[in-house]
Amino acid sequence: MIILKLDSDVKKEKRNRRILKRTVGSEKLFDYSRSGIVINNKPHFVISVSQDTLEDLEFQKLIYKYKGSVVVSENLEKIDWIKEILFDLKPFRKKILFESFKRKLESKDYINSNLLIIDYDLTLLSEITGILPFVKNIGILTRDENNTKEWENNCFSEYGVKPVFIRKEHFLNWGNYDVIADFEKIDDNKLHLDISGNKIVLYPFFKFLEVPEELKILENLDLSKTTICGAFKG
Repeated sequence: MIILKLDSDVKKEKRNRRILKRTVGSEKLFDYSRSGIVINNKPHFVISVSQDTLEDLEFQKLIYKYKGSVVVSENLEKIDWIKEILFDLKPFRKKILFESFKRKLESKDYINSNLLIIDYDLTLLSEITGILPFVKNIGILTRDENNTKEWENNCFSEYGVKPVFIRKEHFLNWGNYDVIADFEKIDDNKLHLDISGNKIVLYPFFKFLEVPEELKILENLDLSKTTICGAFKG
């Protein structure tokens, strides 16, 4: 994993400068420092860069090679080009919010509801099984419902509820559901629920964002708890 962080104090001595490419009669140099760190017996690299280096297109091309294996300090998470190369935390965000959602459904106010869950890639199938005792009917809005027949049958035989899979492009009947949970629109670790027309915001179940002692060192690199737990927690 590449851990990228902004450091205004990156030294400019020769030992901290790395050559990115050679051109005729000159060298393209960037100011950044690199160090290694071992987490869970796996090596990772910490790259600290100056603002100028971060904005350089050649440096961006270099980091793009590691697309999907990059995490960044919190102050870099909103930069558009960086969003494209980040390690995918969406499945983790879905799961930590689903636990809060499950606890909400267990309350007497929403038991036996007609529920719609929006989960295009079916990340939450195993979690959904745990809420079936609390719902009357459940629809799952997805892009692909292939290979789910066995799961559907198991749900019906064990809980008496058979989830209905609905292709995204065919869905029209929002009014059929008392509770709508859109796990494709997670905003800043918040899940927005529509419960009979009322908007409710849920936050992650806190235990999923507890940073274990062996990962505390990553907090010193300005990584968010979501990034630390989603990318490095076992």
